[in-house]
Amino acid sequence: MFDVGPDGAFEITLGGPAKARGWLALPENANRITTRHYFEEEKTAAADDLRSVPLSIDVIGGERRPIETPNDASVAAGIRRVAGFVRARTVGMPPMMKQEPPAFLSKFRTCSRSR
Repeated sequence: MFDVGPDGAFEITLGGPAKARGWLALPENANRITTRHYFEEEKTAAADDLRSVPLSIDVIGGERRPIETPNDASVAAGIRRVAGFVRARTVGMPPMMKQEPPAFLSKFRTCSRSR
């Protein structure tokens, strides 16, 4: 639950102490935020080259951790994270009305994962 101003603006606090409105809990190890923007208009917003979505993110309190230099373990973890995301959005999805998957999606697993 959050409040929207007359101009459509709203504010959501992510993480930190719980609030009654405009707050979303985050796991301690959260490291990214993804936003989606929906427009209730006849013309699709994606077709409007001049459309912009004003968005600002402010860090309130807490410490900013320094970005660590990538190493073999962190890069491998990132690749596993991306592979898991792609798998979840393709072969991990429930079947769509018993239709064949798209042609670009392999039905066979051709590689093995090592830990």
